[in-house]
Amino acid sequence: MTDDQTKQPAPPPRPEGGQGPLWAEPYKDGPAENASGPHVGDLLAPPPIPPSAERKAIPLPQTPLSNDKVGQVRTYKDDIANAVRTNDLSVTKIALAEARKRQRQQENAEASSPTSPRNMVLIAASFLLVLGGVIAGGYAFFSRQASQSQSPQTVAEKPLILPDSQKELDLSGLTQQDVPPLIQNTIQAANPPLDSVLELIPTVSGATGKSLIAGGDFLKLLSPSAPDALVRSINPSFVFGIHQYRNTESFLIYKVDSYQSAFAALLTWEPTMPYELGESFLSRAEVNSLRSSGAVFKDKVVENLDSRVIADPGTGDTVLMYSFVDKNTLVITTSEYTFREIIKRLSEAQRAY
Repeated sequence: MTDDQTKQPAPPPRPEGGQGPLWAEPYKDGPAENASGPHVGDLLAPPPIPPSAERKAIPLPQTPLSNDKVGQVRTYKDDIANAVRTNDLSVTKIALAEARKRQRQQENAEASSPTSPRNMVLIAASFLLVLGGVIAGGYAFFSRQASQSQSPQTVAEKPLILPDSQKELDLSGLTQQDVPPLIQNTIQAANPPLDSVLELIPTVSGATGKSLIAGGDFLKLLSPSAPDALVRSINPSFVFGIHQYRNTESFLIYKVDSYQSAFAALLTWEPTMPYELGESFLSRAEVNSLRSSGAVFKDKVVENLDSRVIADPGTGDTVLMYSFVDKNTLVITTSEYTFREIIKRLSEAQRAY
């Protein structure tokens, strides 16, 4: 044990007079049993406090706490007051700003709604644009279909040959029997210059004015027995004209869609072709000579092209022939000289266009 643990506390001092209270003093003259038991003063006295348990004073801070270091709770009222001090705002301005903010929020909510007036206008405009596009596309499609199926042609894409002159051949109101005499009279009255080409342009009058006759329709007027397969294969644009050489010779230039079907149809047409076309292109004497002799078409090479020709039995001169200049160009004429002139002018037209 240490000295501090064994050291007993000193008894309290006696009061003046040398004597303390009677309860604090042991009975010196009392019975022996009292001397051996605990003394009353010992029982009532507080227990001794060890030195290690003595309380030490806590030093207090010497400087007061700053208000800046104490966290404060911000409120909407504080923010408003701070905005008023910083930006020199007034309560009225703040109220107006809040009103504008609510109005913008409301406008944004309305704009995002599918049933808002603005969105309804956009939807209606989009529908009208789509509808207009469908109508325009349908109109263009059906107009093109109608123009392709329309027999009278009003505009030629480009000329097949370059003629020296042109003349209208008006067939309005005429029947098939009236057409050959009209063509014969027109050829005899034409009297074009030597080695020149005159294009005769067949037309008809209708509700919308005059228009060109399609190639297949004109062929049917010249020859009612012309095969339908050939008529269907012929393109609308064609050339009908006369060439002035030693005599006035007639010719037809057609564009066909199919060489095979057109050539096969021409072969089936050969028995009646000379006589029906002869009514418009040949003299009556030539037609009668062909009938009486029973002349038929034969193969012949003209200008290095395979051709089918029928000759006058008396002179041996070709009176009618046809040949394909290329797979899509058919030429029918009454003279080999005219056939050569047509080939030359076809090449000139291709170079010019």
